[in-house]
Amino acid sequence: MTITVYSKPACMACKMSANVLQRSDVEFNYINTEEDDVARTFVEELGYRTLPVVYVNEEIHWAGFKPERLREIAKEFTEGAGQGGQLSHL
Repeated sequence: MTITVYSKPACMACKMSANVLQRSDVEFNYINTEEDDVARTFVEELGYRTLPVVYVNEEIHWAGFKPERLREIAKEFTEGAGQGGQLSHL
């Protein structure tokens, strides 16, 4: 399971979200929706109109910079590494 941050250029909240994940030493994808039409459509189909969108799975995703939530997810990924990357209780 991988975390994906959907972003756009000059988006400070997108960069800050990525920084939280980098500091947490969690692998993630960082996708520019202005260069990836499929990604942009996916974000829009989720119902989001603002970035960043952080996507973990069908049940866990959100828009905006939420550092505490990012840290919780990172902790789950780190602790879940021995469980095949499964999220245990989110």
